Amino acid sequence: MKTFLFVISIVWFSAHAFAEAPRWHPDSSLLDVFAEAKSEDKAIRDRLVALYAAVHARDWSSVYDFRIASFRDAVAKETFLKSTADVPLVFDGYEVLDYRTIKLGEHDLRKRFIMRFQQGRRTVYDVIWWRLEGEVWRVENLGVDGIPLGSALIGGTLQ
Repeated sequence: MKTFLFVISIVWFSAHAFAEAPRWHPDSSLLDVFAEAKSEDKAIRDRLVALYAAVHARDWSSVYDFRIASFRDAVAKETFLKSTADVPLVFDGYEVLDYRTIKLGEHDLRKRFIMRFQQGRRTVYDVIWWRLEGEVWRVENLGVDGIPLGSALIGGTLQ
């Protein structure tokens, strides 16, 4: 009888611990391979990982700072923060599925990612664009559903 109670206790506490465990599953492993070879790829990988960690943590001030200049010029930080203040966001993780560097003209360098986002029981796919502004990679769109102004492309699209 003691063995039975012991086993039941282990199962109960294990199931409870599993249910309480965070469900955050980021996967940048495809990008990690490129980052080992080139510092440019390491910089964009680090920015991407930091951006989605900020989204997961609901650190909207940091998320705003990742956005491209034309977005920040068009949308005041206070407006963005107010629009995201009470967002019931579910964001469990992401996976980088594809990665490309695209040069448009002499000074326009961009990175294109095809991403899978896990949002509860929903899986969302999106193409995420990053642009090099000065020496800093900035994101054009977030790809995560449910963030007000998150998917707005301000300042043009690729032709």
